[in-house]
Amino acid sequence: MKKRRITEKRLETKLATLLERWAEVQTFRDAGILTQNRGLVLTFPNDRQFQLTIVASTPFHSTRRSAETNMPHSIQIINDLMIVLDADGNGCDSHELRGLCAAKRQLQVWQNKYTFDYAGAVSDVSKFFAAK
Repeated sequence: MKKRRITEKRLETKLATLLERWAEVQTFRDAGILTQNRGLVLTFPNDRQFQLTIVASTPFHSTRRSAETNMPHSIQIINDLMIVLDADGNGCDSHELRGLCAAKRQLQVWQNKYTFDYAGAVSDVSKFFAAK
């Protein structure tokens, strides 16, 4: 069987198909729910209504630890956030990941301020965006 990358939209469609046996199913968009998230509104025969929100966990999780790189700082990616950590794991700085070019520019700025595995961080950020 061919492995296909599951997306929020694909999961929304598959869940809707499965749940139509037991409830009236509408997507958030069709139901007029104002949100950026994907999700479903389920209305059961007894008029009880439930909402299922579909939010993807980070498809890519990266941690470059100081011990692995012999650097006093490390870069960690959690959800859509890139974080600079010191050797004790304390957050020093962060940047919201919206685009690859902006993330690389931020890494260049941090390179002047912190000591970390720059090439490894660029590789991790590139992988993060490739997985999106």
